[in-house]
Amino acid sequence: MVQNMFQLCSKWFANASTSPATTVTACTPPTAASDNTSKPIPAGRPVNTRAKMRVVLLSLSMASASVFAQPLAEFDALVKRCRDAFDQRPAIEVVYAESVKAWVKRQYAPTTVLFRVQKTSSPVSPFVGQIEVTQTASAHLGQDENAVRALDVSTGENTMRSVHRISFAFQDNNWLPISGAMRVDVRRDVNDAFANVDSAKHSREALLELQGPIAMCIGQPALFGQSAFKVMP
Repeated sequence: MVQNMFQLCSKWFANASTSPATTVTACTPPTAASDNTSKPIPAGRPVNTRAKMRVVLLSLSMASASVFAQPLAEFDALVKRCRDAFDQRPAIEVVYAESVKAWVKRQYAPTTVLFRVQKTSSPVSPFVGQIEVTQTASAHLGQDENAVRALDVSTGENTMRSVHRISFAFQDNNWLPISGAMRVDVRRDVNDAFANVDSAKHSREALLELQGPIAMCIGQPALFGQSAFKVMP
């Protein structure tokens, strides 16, 4: 499930488009105005000043939309690759977790991907964006692979929820990951509330080391043989 949360041209107007294929069709700065005194008005030839101003504003709007269209389309494509990576992951996986020397069986709930893009006043990073990915999975551990494969992980027990937030900047006509944050919550029983067990901030270098489908959210190849989900002891 993908939810669009675009915040564009907030200094100019608040009702930016929120369609999946987002483009800005009217984003004219308040200082934009036509100068009708630059040319003399021929005698006997009435000029529709209001119509002329509409043409000027329309031209400025089209130019602005053209500038915004490229970064928005590229970020939209990045979000789609992120969503597709999680859609392609099996709903149930059995992997060997080297960190705990045990087999792990996980059943994933549908992953939620939220994103937003915002215009800035910076000439270096005229746009910034953020992708937030929430994964939830129930998991059980065991030493024997066949025994673990037979486990029922659909009960809602031993459930882990992880939230990754990845921040981007549009620089030199490319979206670059610049920082991130991660939070992990755990619920041992279906009737319990989630409790936070881990959180961390990521540098750009740390983001580039993420594995699993989340790697696709920063433009890296997803390694489906390895999961970015931590293992609950």
